[in-house]
Amino acid sequence: MIHFKRCAAFLAALALPMTIVPQTITAADSNQYAMNITVDLSGEQKAISPYIYGMNKYDDASVLDDVRISAVRQGGNRLTAYNWETNASNAGEDWKHSSDSFMSSSNEPAACVQEFSDIAVKHDIPYRLTTLQMAGYVAADKDGSVSEAETAPSSRWNTV
Repeated sequence: MIHFKRCAAFLAALALPMTIVPQTITAADSNQYAMNITVDLSGEQKAISPYIYGMNKYDDASVLDDVRISAVRQGGNRLTAYNWETNASNAGEDWKHSSDSFMSSSNEPAACVQEFSDIAVKHDIPYRLTTLQMAGYVAADKDGSVSEAETAPSSRWNTV
């Protein structure tokens, strides 16, 4: 199902005058449906927050040499089970449920978050957002794949 009300809410957040007829269609109908959206730029205009122009964390920080952004986000599966005290994290289904040092090989607490922030500062990115671990458990070790018998709660996980 496609919900066009979400599209309308997004455009409304940009404060653009618009006309949208909210409808829900099924996948079977989608080949026969034409959606019309009209954006009228002649109305009152407001500045868009500079913090809306951002990107997710990058694997290669050199990409920041070629873009101008005001915000950067660090998140994803690895941060959900990230143990900031030891830098252990778990990949979940993305990679063999592995608990390892992928986020940072450092022994300093919260090293991957600090590295992320330092790179953002170096590239003059004022707004930095990172994920906090609130799912209940974080990786307890960096010993590789976690079997189904070792799912939380077990010795392979620490309680948040």
